[in-house]
Amino acid sequence: MVSIIRTIIAPLFASHLLFQPLPALSSDMDMNPYSATYKAKYNGIDITSTHQLVTNESGLHQETSEATSVFGKISESSTFLISDEGYLESKKYSFKRSLLGATRSEVQDFNWAAGELTYTKNSRSNKLPLDRHVFDMLTHKLQIRRDLKAGFLASSYPVMSRDKIKEYKYEIVGLEILETSIGPIKTTKIRRVVNSNKKRETVLWLANDWEFLTVKLVHLEKGESHQLDITAGQVGGKDITSLKRKIEIPL
Repeated sequence: MVSIIRTIIAPLFASHLLFQPLPALSSDMDMNPYSATYKAKYNGIDITSTHQLVTNESGLHQETSEATSVFGKISESSTFLISDEGYLESKKYSFKRSLLGATRSEVQDFNWAAGELTYTKNSRSNKLPLDRHVFDMLTHKLQIRRDLKAGFLASSYPVMSRDKIKEYKYEIVGLEILETSIGPIKTTKIRRVVNSNKKRETVLWLANDWEFLTVKLVHLEKGESHQLDITAGQVGGKDITSLKRKIEIPL
């Protein structure tokens, strides 16, 4: 397990990172491609995970993630555009899990012009109204990265979770120099806020110098644990590198 060293707490970034509703962002804010490889554990089982974001010539973005183990594979994909208001506008989200011979698939098709979403689980579909802006499971994390890059964190993010809209709320814990397999990386540590009676916690460490890419994630729920730690990656075509260590020379 990656150990955490040297913690620098900046209480909720009160001076420059503010909690506020989703404001409009510049529609031309850079959406740089990235790729990252992670080592992960789920209840002690070793998993390899890859994430990437690519953009085609028409401006359509696609983020994908894939986790594989000896028991099977889980994959997610989201295609989206950037709206005139600067939001990530989901077009299609898909999830597929194949574990021990059992397969489950989910697809969300967003039709913003018609104001409806088609949700398909395995072979059964139903339509839901889209009466306000919502993200899918992948784009809401990308939106958090864009917001932090712009200097704020929204008070909540509406997310289409399966066939229901849920409000995902996060709080900033502070700044932390995180020791990773790449080396020390300056991160912003955030935590998903849930009701105190729910026995789960999700904490993420996002790399400040690398467009707030996730470098570590820890999720605990009902006695089960999931951890993700970066091993290598690129952002905007540049390899992710660590902070330079200071060498102290004795007097």
